[in-house]
Amino acid sequence: AYEIPKRDWSSDVCSSDLRLPAIPGSVPDLRNLPMGCRFSDRCPLADETCRSTDPALATLPDGRRVACLKVPT
Repeated sequence: AYEIPKRDWSSDVCSSDLRLPAIPGSVPDLRNLPMGCRFSDRCPLADETCRSTDPALATLPDGRRVACLKVPT
């Protein structure tokens, strides 16, 4: 995940100088998680599918794992 990130926010994290950047939006209530992707309210690529469908964890050809409906697997 640190070498070639697949998501925008992971690119921000990996390019930081050990300080985590702020991710816009709010953290979901862990007692009442929303439907769909847990990052859908904070992701600039999210659409209605992201808000209604839980993304499956997929393994990419290079062995990394990602749970995002927008990343081709």
